[in-house]
Amino acid sequence: MIRNLAAALLLSVAAPAAQAACLMTPEDSNFANRAIGAWSTTARQDLQLSAGERPTIVLFDQTCAYTAGPAGPVSWNGVAHGGQVKLPDGQAIPARVASFAAPFDENRKAFFVMALPSIWQGAGVDSALGLEGLMQGVLIHEMTHTRQFYYVSPRLAELTAQYGLPDDLSDDSLQAAFAKDEAYVAAYEDELGALFQALNARSETQARAYTRQALAKMRARRAQFFVGDNAKWAPLDDLFLTMEGLGQWAAFAWTTRGRGVDTGTAVRELRRGGRFWSQDEGLVLFLLVDRLVPDWQSRAFDPVKPALAEELLALAAGG
Repeated sequence: MIRNLAAALLLSVAAPAAQAACLMTPEDSNFANRAIGAWSTTARQDLQLSAGERPTIVLFDQTCAYTAGPAGPVSWNGVAHGGQVKLPDGQAIPARVASFAAPFDENRKAFFVMALPSIWQGAGVDSALGLEGLMQGVLIHEMTHTRQFYYVSPRLAELTAQYGLPDDLSDDSLQAAFAKDEAYVAAYEDELGALFQALNARSETQARAYTRQALAKMRARRAQFFVGDNAKWAPLDDLFLTMEGLGQWAAFAWTTRGRGVDTGTAVRELRRGGRFWSQDEGLVLFLLVDRLVPDWQSRAFDPVKPALAEELLALAAGG
C-alpha cells in the first residue's frame, strides 16, 4: 500500500529506472542461452525425453532476479531483489552461489533457480572443467530433477506419512546419519569399490559378474543397517541414488559429448573427491547401467512405474 503522494511520485519515477537496470550482462545472457540449450540437447539425445513443459527458471546476479515462465520462448522478466531472491514457492534465498530445483504447487509444477556466473566468479568458484563447463553440468543435473518430480514427490509424501520425515531432508541426510559409523562407511566403500570394478572391467561378462557382487553388497548393507528406527533409509537410499545418479550421469553425458572433455577428467571433476555419497555412488551406478542396460532411459522415465537405482542395477547384473 502506498502511504502518501510523495511515495507514489517517487515510485512512479524510480520504477522505469529500476526496470531498465534489470538486464542481464551480455556474458550472463550468453551463458543462460548456451546452458539452457545444452540441457535441451541432453534431455533429447541422452536422456531420450520427449519435449515437456519447461520449469519456471529463476536466474539472478548481485542486484536482479530474472524469471522465465514455462510457456513459449524463453523470455526474461528482471526485477531488483534487494539481496533476497524470491522463489516461485513464496520463499526467498540470499543472493549468493546457489543452484537447485524443487516442485512448488499442488500440481507439482517445478522451478529451477541458479546464480549467474558473475556471482560464482565473485565467490572464487573454479573447476578443471572451466567455470562455464562446471555450471552447465550443475544446471543439467538440476534440470534433470525437474523431470523426476512426477514420481519423487508422491513417493516422498508417502514416506513422510509413514516415517514422519523432517522438512530439511535432503540427499545428504543419510550420509549425515551414518558418516561416523565406521562399519557402515566400510560397507559403503566396499560396495562403491565393487561398482568401480564392474565399470572398469574389460569384458561385459566380467562387468556383469562384478555388478552382481556390488548388488549383493548393496542389499547386505541395507539389510544390516537399515532396520528398526533406521528402516526409513532403505527406500530413501534407493530414491536419492536414482535422483542424484541420473543428474550426475546427465551432467557427465553433456560434459563428455557436448564439451569434448575426456572421460577420466569428467568423472574426476563430477565426483568432487567423493565427498557426497549419493552423487558419487549414483554417478558410477548410472555409468554402469548405461554400459550394460540398453534403452535404460525408457525404464528410468516410465510414466507409470519408473525403475529406480536398485532395479536398474539388477538389470545390469543380468536379471
